[in-house]
Amino acid sequence: MATKISLDRAVVSHKQSYFIDTNVWFWFAGGGVDGQSGRSYQIHSYPAFIGRILDAGAPIYHSSLTLVELAHVIERKEYERQFPAKEIGIKEFRKDDRTRKLILGTVKAAWASICQVSRCLDEQLGDAFSADVLALLEEAELDSYDAVYCALMSKHGILNIVTDDADLMNVSGITLLTANRKVLAA
Repeated sequence: MATKISLDRAVVSHKQSYFIDTNVWFWFAGGGVDGQSGRSYQIHSYPAFIGRILDAGAPIYHSSLTLVELAHVIERKEYERQFPAKEIGIKEFRKDDRTRKLILGTVKAAWASICQVSRCLDEQLGDAFSADVLALLEEAELDSYDAVYCALMSKHGILNIVTDDADLMNVSGITLLTANRKVLAA
């Protein structure tokens, strides 16, 4: 099990490193095309906590895979906003040139803001790294993105992850920094 710490109680130190999960980057970068995707605590608490990390001078990390997941989240949120009953499929949605440009502009702006405040933490993906990811998938009920992020963190000695994601509670050896009350109560 991960150690869980509320963002309100977390002591930020320049001597520690922090990996930021994609959901947190999403809110940090504005919450999608409409800027309002998320609950109030997500939209306010996570960007403020990143600010605390930056103020402390601590290193913050992302992965290039964060871009892939972030683009997917932004597109899906906009699709769900425009078509809550899913009147058209996602592939048809992508054909709307105006919406596509709006989404890509949002993704580019979000990615630029992320890269401005954090460092990219990546690895040469190979058999050994794949084995680490598979082991994490077996250990905890993670999606593949989270398993890759945890493997990257482990390889680079990063123990802290800022996330709203409950799945990461089941990963041993990490510290989960969150504002998610359900995660903290579990």
